[in-house]
Amino acid sequence: PRGHALLSTGAPIIHLDTVAEEFDRTTTPALRLWGDARATLADLDQALAAQPDNGGARREGYAAEVGQAMHTWRESVRAKLTSADRPIGMARLMHEINASLPEDGVLVADGGFAAHWGGLLFDTKRAGRGFVPDRGFASIGYGIPGAIGAAAAAPGRQVVSLTGDGGCNMSLGELETAVRMGLAFTLVVVNNAASGYIKALQHLMYGRGSYQSSDLVETNYANVARALGCNGIRVEDPAEIPAALAAAYACKDRPTVLDVVVTRDPAHMLPGVDSRAAKIKPGDRIA
Repeated sequence: PRGHALLSTGAPIIHLDTVAEEFDRTTTPALRLWGDARATLADLDQALAAQPDNGGARREGYAAEVGQAMHTWRESVRAKLTSADRPIGMARLMHEINASLPEDGVLVADGGFAAHWGGLLFDTKRAGRGFVPDRGFASIGYGIPGAIGAAAAAPGRQVVSLTGDGGCNMSLGELETAVRMGLAFTLVVVNNAASGYIKALQHLMYGRGSYQSSDLVETNYANVARALGCNGIRVEDPAEIPAALAAAYACKDRPTVLDVVVTRDPAHMLPGVDSRAAKIKPGDRIA
């Protein structure tokens, strides 16, 4: 379905579930498949591969269309992806993370601001789990514990965690846990001295200057990180991002905190109009 539209009447629905009692609970599917999702999908893949036409030919045009559309879009936003603005733009930061992360790298994204930008601009370079956001619960404070979990679960893979200063504040003490465990990951703190998502939405909905409980104290998180036994690097110039990321990746015995000073202007904190502040008409697609 497009935008917020429901499935059209009569659309064929396949319901795959481990619990048979869930079938027909909310809708009547055309086909009910009772089994483990991973095992069932593997069986389906094997069965479809044996068909004379597994659908690949029918999708070739669509795949080409998507690729061309992505290329056109990247060209249209290249100025933002390579911007030399100071404070640093989020698009430039994400562009440098994409360029530096190896193929098997993992990007963890805290809720809110970090997941919004991460979901939009992070490029997955291979099949499998490379993007681990906390978007579904829309909570913040996940950046540091999420990085700890990813680094512990995937030793040897480069883990970068994207968090806001507000989210970092909520779990800052867990950096001590990471140091004690000897985990190496890169925590990128999007430092805008605000609860950025909240401030940006207040700006969109109520106008400039109408901010309530969204500003934070200016904090140098590189200094805080060093006090907690981590490697700490503060970045204020976008040209310094590649070297800072390289230094962070080279640190193998403890976490590195990259304190990246990004825009303080709430009009430019989000990549586009947020769905909660937009007037949505039938057929609109909000991104």
